[in-house]
Amino acid sequence: MYKLSNKDTPKHFSDSIDSMIQAIEANLSPLPQHKHNRIELKRLEAIRALYICDFNQNKACDEWQQYLQMDIVTYNEALCILLGVFPVAAELISDDLSTVSKEAEVHTNTVSYIFFKSSQNNFLRRRFDSTNIKTEEFVSWALSKEFFSSGSNTKLKKKKTIKAVEQQKLINKTAKKLMEETPALTKQSLAMTLSEDVTILISEETIRRDYLNDFPDFL
Repeated sequence: MYKLSNKDTPKHFSDSIDSMIQAIEANLSPLPQHKHNRIELKRLEAIRALYICDFNQNKACDEWQQYLQMDIVTYNEALCILLGVFPVAAELISDDLSTVSKEAEVHTNTVSYIFFKSSQNNFLRRRFDSTNIKTEEFVSWALSKEFFSSGSNTKLKKKKTIKAVEQQKLINKTAKKLMEETPALTKQSLAMTLSEDVTILISEETIRRDYLNDFPDFL
């Protein structure tokens, strides 16, 4: 089980949403040209009211945790996770933020803008630049940057989940076949080949580090 290392992150993000809502309301009017702003305002209000996770409670937010069990998350979902926002809120972000490099590109879309401006996005976009991210690779990175903290039942404590055990079996089976076809494969080359297998969906580095202990003799 993972949690945000800084439990106040969702509160800080919620406060920034409050400030943005106040700024929009101060300049809002019924005029047709303000229709877009009214839509963005409703989206911000929905995120604040429905999708902010409270890690100060004794248990972590279940829906937030569920996304960390998926094979793939989108860039916007990953950013929501770092901010302590339920990833389903990514549907309210108009832009794919993995493709945005400047504030000016999202300045008129307030929801996109407030997510883009976060310090978490500044870190995330320097590491990942694609719409879809392998969740295991994302979690490993987030732990290394101390965005996440983990309980004693995580892989960091070398207690593999059922999913990880099944992944190990699949990797062993595939690796054995590859070694039989090309006995001269190095461990690094094998890890790279396995990472390109669409049924595995684990990064080359993680495979090499955690899943090739039986190299070169796989059962």
